[in-house]
Amino acid sequence: MPGLAELRATKSGQIAIDYKDVKGGAALSYKTIAPSLAITLHKWFDAQLADHDKDAMQDHDHHGEMKKL
Repeated sequence: MPGLAELRATKSGQIAIDYKDVKGGAALSYKTIAPSLAITLHKWFDAQLADHDKDAMQDHDHHGEMKKL
């Protein structure tokens, strides 16, 4: 899976995850200040969407502002 090895190698605090209940499931938001991890997250999510397209919904901004954690 693209990006999986890099994500497994991250240290605590490098990626912030926000969970929110939504109708029919959940919404997760991921934030990082590391540009390389942002790219890795997009690669991993794009692969997930390709594998699970009928069960997954895309709603992310590839060019969103990176915020300090």
